[in-house]
Amino acid sequence: MMHYEATETTVVLLAAGRGKRMMPLTKSVPKPLLEVGAVPLIEHHLTNLRLQGFRKIVVNLDYLGAQIRDQLGDGHRFGVTINYSDESPNPKWDQHSNMPAHATHAKAIDKPVAGLLADLEQRG
Repeated sequence: MMHYEATETTVVLLAAGRGKRMMPLTKSVPKPLLEVGAVPLIEHHLTNLRLQGFRKIVVNLDYLGAQIRDQLGDGHRFGVTINYSDESPNPKWDQHSNMPAHATHAKAIDKPVAGLLADLEQRG
């Protein structure tokens, strides 16, 4: 089993989905920007990833992706570096959730990679 340090691992935050089950909340706001405790879901992830030592983040975008890019910027205020992968328009999101993009990103990155759904909140 290989061991990798968080600092050498790129985390792919999967944020391209439409959030159809959350309608009407996601009609004008992408699901990763819905707030939990007055903080967007995806920002909880960025804070937790930084605290765990991760610094390189790729966020994939499709549905209302410009809002996510505008909210997160280059990641500086979170202490990470964010790059974006624009997946739009991608009809696969409706058919297969986020797994096709995850596989694509994992193949495109030559260092260790971890994937994380940007619209889930975990505690504990």
